[in-house]
Amino acid sequence: MSKSTENETDIYERPVGYDWDTAKDIAKRKKFGFGFNLVIGLFYKPYYQENNEGYGGQSIVIGLADNGKMVTAACEEREDPDNPEGEKIMWMATFWLSTKSEVDTYEKDGFK
Repeated sequence: MSKSTENETDIYERPVGYDWDTAKDIAKRKKFGFGFNLVIGLFYKPYYQENNEGYGGQSIVIGLADNGKMVTAACEEREDPDNPEGEKIMWMATFWLSTKSEVDTYEKDGFK
């Protein structure tokens, strides 16, 4: 999935629960030049439940980002299948460790 021919929009439009290649693509655009960083990312998908029926999930990414700070962003918007006109469900969690010990979030349309 890590193709130099892809543009930023393509990368950020990938499904929630990024795979490791996608996470590295994001990290490489956040370069600060300190070589390797230990990165621990948690991706949490929105969860909806009613009468013990629901959907949701999560995925975890642990690894090294080559020459970049990984920004872990997981955000999804879903409609309640039983109430498509109702409020959409959105949830996001981000955390990571880097050699700069920085904490911030990447904001883009749909990522808050």
